[in-house]
Amino acid sequence: ETLKWMDTLTPSDLERAGGHAVWGEQTVNGMFRILVIHDKMHRADIEKRKNA
Repeated sequence: ETLKWMDTLTPSDLERAGGHAVWGEQTVNGMFRILVIHDKMHRADIEKRKNA
């Protein structure tokens, strides 16, 4: 559902900005990038624990 919703966003939607308590003002696109990095960090941690 989330990916379907993301596909509906226009370029101007992606450039809308809002405040985040830790990262300050971010665009929607910027928050998506942060979420991808965050998920990759979790994935790497899971892989490290699986291989320990």
